[in-house]
Amino acid sequence: MKVVCHPTPLQPREIVRRIRENNATILLSTDTFITQYARAGEKDDLASLRLAVCGAERVRDETRALFRRKYEMDIWKAMAVTEASPVVAANQIEANRSGTVGRLMAGMEARLKPAEGIPMPASWKSKAPM
Repeated sequence: MKVVCHPTPLQPREIVRRIRENNATILLSTDTFITQYARAGEKDDLASLRLAVCGAERVRDETRALFRRKYEMDIWKAMAVTEASPVVAANQIEANRSGTVGRLMAGMEARLKPAEGIPMPASWKSKAPM
């Protein structure tokens, strides 16, 4: 798999140019930066993308709407724990909903463990294998 990296996310026009010139198919970003890329690019600049994945922060509805309107593409939300993996959970094609981080990646398991002094919501207790 070919990977195109750029040393800073703070150059949206350059990043959009590199996506276009390299026919990149997957973009990994955050809401903060993908918003800048969407604003910097023209309609066809991101035409090669098949998947745009955002992590590290909430994806705002405004960002989703801008990306959908300008590029006719949905943004997929993914979450990770830096110490665990680049991606721990991601929305699935059949279940991409705003405000969610989706399901654990294949082969991963999770366990909710009570932390002293932090009450666990009752709805989670039945789902928490201990």
